[in-house]
Parts: sequence; structure tokens; C-alpha cells
Amino acid sequence: MKCLVAIAVLFYFASCKPKTQSDKGLTVITSQRTTLNDTSSLRKMLEKTLRQPNDFYEILFNHDTLKLISGVDYLYYPFGKHADVNAIIKQVTNSTLKNIRLSSAGGDTTGLTEIETSKSRMKLFYDIEQNRQQIVSADINDNNFHLKNKIEIGISKEYFFNVFFNKPPLIPTNIIKLISVVDGIKHYYYFKNNRLVKITMITDYTFENK
Repeated sequence: MKCLVAIAVLFYFASCKPKTQSDKGLTVITSQRTTLNDTSSLRKMLEKTLRQPNDFYEILFNHDTLKLISGVDYLYYPFGKHADVNAIIKQVTNSTLKNIRLSSAGGDTTGLTEIETSKSRMKLFYDIEQNRQQIVSADINDNNFHLKNKIEIGISKEYFFNVFFNKPPLIPTNIIKLISVVDGIKHYYYFKNNRLVKITMITDYTFENK
């Protein structure tokens, strides 16, 4: 009888072995995934790591998109503030230029400059009041366009976030949307396999066939 009891005790302790390092690792991974899916926590972490506390007015998550509502100069002038369009043209390699005139909603015509590469296109116009070249629209799919802070097609998602945030948390979204807090301009940054593959800029300037 005593022998049977001893065998039962040994069997019990053998079945209650401690977690292996692998088991612990799985626990950590599960915990990280929970954090990544907690958008409220991510938003708070991003707010705490802003390089400039006033850069963003609101941080929102929507499915696979992170929305950053901001008033940063980069949003309005992704190539910097320039009156001369040639200063922007110098930041786009392998490009061709086209000067076009489009009709505005009021019937007036406005001169635009179109900068084009084999895969991308961007339109700008000269704003007399601001003495600045303003973005009308952009569809960028190659790394010939060299924006401020060395943002261009091919950079990692981590690099992009490090431009605005100091040691930001891992972000699971693949679309980053920058929205102006005043004027109607939006940037979309599309990532695939952690690399920037497309940039789209949309404004509320109303030109026919813009």
C-alpha cells in the first residue's frame, strides 16, 4: 500500500513541472499582442513620446489606420517652404516637368507645375498671398521624391515614427493618415512589410481635372 502511495506522489510532482523558457516566452508574446490591440494604451503611449508636445492635436485609431491631426509645417510644406518651384524640383530626381493651366471653381485659370516620374506625379501652384509653392495633389510610388526629414519611399515604419516621436511603441497599423487641423490637406502613408510603399496627398483646392 505504501508503495502505491509513493508512486502516486511521484507521478503528481512529475506532472506539475515548472514552465520552460519557451512557455514563458509565449506568455510574454501574448501580453505584447494584448497591448498592441489596446488602441487606448497605444494612443496614450504615443502622446507621452511626442518630440514636440504641441505637434499633434489628436491621435485616433480606425481599423488599420492611425490618424494624426496636426498643424506641423511638414504637413503643409513637405519639401520645405519655397517660393521658387525650382527649389522643390531639385528634391525630385529623374523627373520631367510640365506647366499647365487649370480652371478654378470661380472660372479663373491658375498656373500649376506638374512634376512627374515614371511612377509618380505631383502638382503645385504658387500662392501669391503666402509667397509659397503649395501642394495641390501628389501620388508618390517611387523614391525619387525626397521629402523633409529624409522621408521617402522605402523607409521603415520605425524611421517614419521617429521623425515625430521619441522612442514610440510598436504600431500595428499599416496606413498613417496626417490631417491638417486648419486647412484641408491630408497625407496618406501606406506601409507593407514595414516599408513605406506609397504616399498620397489630397487637398481641398478645387481645380478642374487636377
